[in-house]
Amino acid sequence: MIAIAHSKPSRLLALRQGLLIPGLVAVITAFLPLGAAAAHPACDSIRILSGSDKDEVHWSLEDKLVPATRNQRGVVREAFELAPPLLCAAVRRVAFVYEPAKQGVSGKNKSNDRQDLVYLNAAAPRFQDQLLGSSERARVEAMQTVLHESTHAATRLLYTRSKEAPPAWLEWRPDEDLWEGEALALADEAIARTRLEKGVFQEWGRMHASFVAAGLAHAYYGDDWSGVLADAPGFASAYGGEDIAEDIAEIAGWALVSRRFRGVLGDDTDSTLDQACLQMRKESGPSIPARLAAVFTKVAFAHSLGLLDDEAYDECVGRLAIRGDGSGFFTWEDGDLSRAYTSDVEGTLGTAGDGEWVMQMSARGSIGVEDEGERNARIRFTLTIETDEDDVDLVSFPRGHYRIGPGQYPFNTLQITYRKDGDDALAIEVFEGDVLIARGGTDVVEGAVFVRRYINYTELIKVPVPPKTPMLITFRKDNR
Repeated sequence: MIAIAHSKPSRLLALRQGLLIPGLVAVITAFLPLGAAAAHPACDSIRILSGSDKDEVHWSLEDKLVPATRNQRGVVREAFELAPPLLCAAVRRVAFVYEPAKQGVSGKNKSNDRQDLVYLNAAAPRFQDQLLGSSERARVEAMQTVLHESTHAATRLLYTRSKEAPPAWLEWRPDEDLWEGEALALADEAIARTRLEKGVFQEWGRMHASFVAAGLAHAYYGDDWSGVLADAPGFASAYGGEDIAEDIAEIAGWALVSRRFRGVLGDDTDSTLDQACLQMRKESGPSIPARLAAVFTKVAFAHSLGLLDDEAYDECVGRLAIRGDGSGFFTWEDGDLSRAYTSDVEGTLGTAGDGEWVMQMSARGSIGVEDEGERNARIRFTLTIETDEDDVDLVSFPRGHYRIGPGQYPFNTLQITYRKDGDDALAIEVFEGDVLIARGGTDVVEGAVFVRRYINYTELIKVPVPPKTPMLITFRKDNR
């Protein structure tokens, strides 16, 4: 890799120079698709163990293994009808165990046992046979448990295929030999698509921390989650706030059963069990409220990883979306589209300055210049990727909340230039703004910049000013 051979410019110097990064050097990849996700398999190969399959469960659960009832088997099959290919491939067996002393634990995917096996507690209220046969809500909540635990299996499969160091809570590194060719291929595709060779857990935690720093999410609270039942900002449920693994599993589990759960609740959508999909579907869209920015991004992340399919993602987010059709940049003023830059849309990852990794997107369109009329213009957005990695394979796409402005990374900028006297002249630069990167993958990168202050270099007085009306600039590079 070749880095730019000059020192990092200061913020003021960059403003005077116009273009913050004259050219992205050491480009490592364009945003190119790596192939479409596999179709839904029938999941028929997943086995529900019988009471005699004691040699297939953990030694501590041999005497607790019980045969599944008709209702229990039915709810497991219903759950896997909603599962995307990665979850189906990650789970090969389901076992019902009877643990009345642990009624509060509905299921588990033991970190010191075979990771392709999901345990369900037949003594838990969610899996009591009579209730499953009489209550649709009980069936949906039981299905969510099945999919929650299956997500654990899938994320541990992803973990085995990355270079991530063992998280503190994972006592043993799962053995990837447990999974067969299809499962390993799906995991490898997901890691390549999201550029997560460094690991899913590490990146999810970094993304969540960006929302915590912005005051848009609660920090993980470990075993104290039970005291935060009514309000869990940034999580699908209070239980999801325990740690990264539970956060991912709750996001995916509730999104996969979202339609069924909403049908059970009707107009009563104040449940503490799903504070992601139910809350997002209350919104008329397309703007994303700040209080939902974290869960919106997490659901998109789960979708990019293959933990959700298109139907589950669309059902969960409802009418919320990054605004704008197709690829390009879109300027919205007071909710109305005022400019679109949709020609020559490019996206790259590379190094700049003294070797910092950045993502850069650009497109062409036009801009109105006072006394000069409409002029051809180029918009360029650059964002620092926060990493200490030197290995290009460990550099992921940015995701989560970022900022443009004084005191932030000097390469974080959004600028519009136009042709003047044969040269590029700076017209507009965002001086201060909040950035949301909702999706980051080789299939689609999209996000938005909420403009707080900007500088118009075509005016006589060139000082940072707030927009006269709320201004949002959205962007997307779609290779699907």
